[in-house]
Amino acid sequence: ADVNGTNIFGMGKSAAAIDLENFASEANICEEQINVVGGGTIDRYTCNGVLVPSSNHKANLLRILLASAGTMDASGGIYRTFSGSWRSSSMTFTESDVDGAPTSMQLQIDQSNEVNIIGGSFADPNDMWVVKEYPELTDSASITNFGENAKKLDLPFTTDHRIAQRISKIKMRRLSAKRGFNANYWLRAVSLQPGDIVTQTYARYGISAETFRVDFWALEATEDGRSNPRLIVPMRLVEELQEWFDWDESTEEQSTPTIAVLPTSDRNPAVVGNRQASAIGETIDGS
Repeated sequence: ADVNGTNIFGMGKSAAAIDLENFASEANICEEQINVVGGGTIDRYTCNGVLVPSSNHKANLLRILLASAGTMDASGGIYRTFSGSWRSSSMTFTESDVDGAPTSMQLQIDQSNEVNIIGGSFADPNDMWVVKEYPELTDSASITNFGENAKKLDLPFTTDHRIAQRISKIKMRRLSAKRGFNANYWLRAVSLQPGDIVTQTYARYGISAETFRVDFWALEATEDGRSNPRLIVPMRLVEELQEWFDWDESTEEQSTPTIAVLPTSDRNPAVVGNRQASAIGETIDGS
């Protein structure tokens, strides 16, 4: 938005730089209804909060994206967003679709980096907007094998603990994704874009019809062994599985404690259970 010719809101991008069809499609996904304990449904995601113009664009975008477990891409100068939901595979690849061998490959995550506890804070409108912690998500099998590795995920624009729990599940799985690789693909991949899901088979590395998300995409001019010009599509693929987005409210949804009164001072954060909830704006982690 401009005031007397000065841009005070937004990033100053033209309307042509925003894929409006994509944004509308993702908004529809956020409005899909998800079952909750006790019956009824709620929106998959909602975004509730006020952006402060004095904050930098990255911090504000992270606040918005976190509210939908989302990602954003600006390939070709066009902004697109992808909310946290499963997308069917749009293309299937084998070894023959790769120029040579992958330029880098990850088949297993370092055990010390596998996140198996995740939790954080949100503002609860049912308790007069008290900042509290949503139910912590744990992976007991991973904890048994590797010990505890906790991640804090505050959700400043989320106001429902059930939405917060679903976001934390997706975030935990993505942070602990085991497989990923970079490779140069033939031109068949030119129609893809970051955020798309593909199915990859690479028998040499034990990958059999497994799903990956396109994390990076480019179109690059190069030469073959005889110096003939050609085009390739360098891509980075990261593991992404449908089960990460599944949600069974009867087995996965947890309740959150109710706080009857507000804390006596804004400087004294609310105590939830036996843990202390910090001010929600203090921790924004977009990793």
